[in-house]
Amino acid sequence: MEAQKLVRRIIDLNRENAGHRDYHNLETLVKDQIDLIKIILPRHIKINLNLTNEEIPVYIDDVAFRQMLLNLAVNSRDAFEGQSVFYAVRQMEKFRDKNLVIAGGGDSALDWTVNLQPIAKHVTLIHRRDDFRAAPDTVNKMRELVAAGRMTLKIADLVSIAGDAPYMTGLNVKSKEYGEEIVACDTLLAFYGLTMKLGPIANFGLNLHENLIPVDTEKFETSEKGIFAIGDINHYPGKLKLILSGFHEGALMAQQAFRYIYPDKKLRFQYTTSSSDLQTKLGVKE
Repeated sequence: MEAQKLVRRIIDLNRENAGHRDYHNLETLVKDQIDLIKIILPRHIKINLNLTNEEIPVYIDDVAFRQMLLNLAVNSRDAFEGQSVFYAVRQMEKFRDKNLVIAGGGDSALDWTVNLQPIAKHVTLIHRRDDFRAAPDTVNKMRELVAAGRMTLKIADLVSIAGDAPYMTGLNVKSKEYGEEIVACDTLLAFYGLTMKLGPIANFGLNLHENLIPVDTEKFETSEKGIFAIGDINHYPGKLKLILSGFHEGALMAQQAFRYIYPDKKLRFQYTTSSSDLQTKLGVKE
């Protein structure tokens, strides 16, 4: 199973013979680690490999090398976040006098476009199509600002960030009309929401139903023993995609997980309203 391979690679990073050097093919090491890196990086980040077909022998500690690749990927992922790239607005003042790009087409993107335009140096709204899933009044306000020349609307897809981390100088975007071009900016607010895709889980060998994972409603276990699925990812008759349902599913799943982890222990059912032990753990005991 694909899941087992990934787990083995994670375990390899901490195995006892780390520090042992030997001859390896550099290309093989890189390709083997890419699968794990793809799991860690967001789906919108693309990885391009430019490797030769020739064997490249190297005398290295392969565990340390794999860890180094992983660290580079994680550091690159986080390089701009919190300095030039943001996914939410905590303080409006942080965007004052910024050359700001807002990406998205929903309520969050349009609301913040209208609200940040008065304090930002310039606002550019980028969306993949000229159709928005926001309140009509907010969309109209955005279009009025565009018509008055007080902000820019660009129909395009984001391709990459330009600049030396953590500071960006622009965004590389691509559109049908103009192809690829650079949009000058120093700050990005991305509002893309969530995508309902299984990603690598689709290759884990689990039974699937219309791209969802069937589970039993007693334990919320999948077709593979010990692998559970709760929330929007699962499927069963009468399924309701509500947060409340997710809590219910999580509670039943946790009961069975406990039995797997502690087969010799008795499961003691407790209530937070009456259990002083649980209240202490949650930090609510007076």
